[in-house]
Amino acid sequence: VRRHLPLAYIGDGQRVPEDIQPARASVLVARAAGLLDVAAPRIAAAGARQARGGVAAHAHV
Repeated sequence: VRRHLPLAYIGDGQRVPEDIQPARASVLVARAAGLLDVAAPRIAAAGARQARGGVAAHAHV
């Protein structure tokens, strides 16, 4: 995405060539939205810690 490289195929498993599929924008957007739904609580919690001046790292004192 950052480098604007074209994407022709995606692989969603370890079985090659069975798990290689043509890249379709609608499928990729749906997967990204699903991942965001799963990660949203963790993203919000990290943002709240940073807003309170906390450190967003895995360190214990």
